[in-house]
Amino acid sequence: MAIPSLKHWFENGAWVALAPTVLTGVLGVIALPSGLSTRNFWMLVLFAVVASLWVWWNAARQAKRTDEDRQTLNNLLAHISAQVEPPTQGATEDIRQLRSDQLRARVSKIAEQMRQMEQAFHAARDRLIYDRKSKTNWDTYTSQLIAQSNEQTHRWRTEGQPLAVSLWREMQRRIYGAPPYPQDRGELVALEHGMLAGAAPLSEAALKLEELARQLP
Repeated sequence: MAIPSLKHWFENGAWVALAPTVLTGVLGVIALPSGLSTRNFWMLVLFAVVASLWVWWNAARQAKRTDEDRQTLNNLLAHISAQVEPPTQGATEDIRQLRSDQLRARVSKIAEQMRQMEQAFHAARDRLIYDRKSKTNWDTYTSQLIAQSNEQTHRWRTEGQPLAVSLWREMQRRIYGAPPYPQDRGELVALEHGMLAGAAPLSEAALKLEELARQLP
């Protein structure tokens, strides 16, 4: 596995993790007895430098591996989500009868549920990412990822998306009137297509719902 260059890791803050080790080594060398021979002094300096570089190299290798695992997982999940047919979206209740304050309360509740759901999804994905045993067989690992993605997508589409979409559409209707509505920044795939693609699709959708709720008359 290739290790990123020094420039890459220092640009991304790796020096923060490396600095304490280097500083400890330098202070340790300074604190050595004054009668230490020049040869032994430089040997200890060399040892401190080598030890510091080894610590950095090991941390960089682990970080690189984690980044690659996450990228692979995100790419796979995006591919899986793109292959799934979008759900039939419908309202779970007649929210047109709700007052604006009642609508805001519903938005606040569903937004919190969406964030909690996403945290649970991420925790489950991370457990699979860090489980090295599951990666000994790539076919089995891929099957686990697909099954997990399908289960999470199904949960979102049945437990959260119908109400979230209904609130979204109703708020757009009250704020903007008849469609077409203004285009959102980026595509809210979690609301529009029920897809969990991206770093935090449910959190992004929850933010949009809250933004619209604040604009209600």
